[in-house]
Amino acid sequence: MPDITLEYGLIADETIERAARSSLFFKDYLEFVHNWKPRAHQLLWYKALQDLADNKLLDVNGNPTNKLMILAPPGSGKTDSMIEFNAWVIGRCTLVPDNIPQIGYV
Repeated sequence: MPDITLEYGLIADETIERAARSSLFFKDYLEFVHNWKPRAHQLLWYKALQDLADNKLLDVNGNPTNKLMILAPPGSGKTDSMIEFNAWVIGRCTLVPDNIPQIGYV
């Protein structure tokens, strides 16, 4: 195995922290990896998707659920957000293997 140690200071501490946060938090992933700034209507989506990934999503009655549907007009960013959510969840599976949601979209 090759030696992959880095000289201290080669990567800024802020960059390392942002990379670490992006592996755990979907919104941070979008901002760090893709440089996406969420539009106002997407903030609720990202919170719901984070809760889904963390098995903390609640239905309208406050009961735990693993079902989420995002219904929005064309051009609102649903498809791109969901594609990146799937990629993020796949990458996150190695960090949080017990919290792997089943995901599908149409």
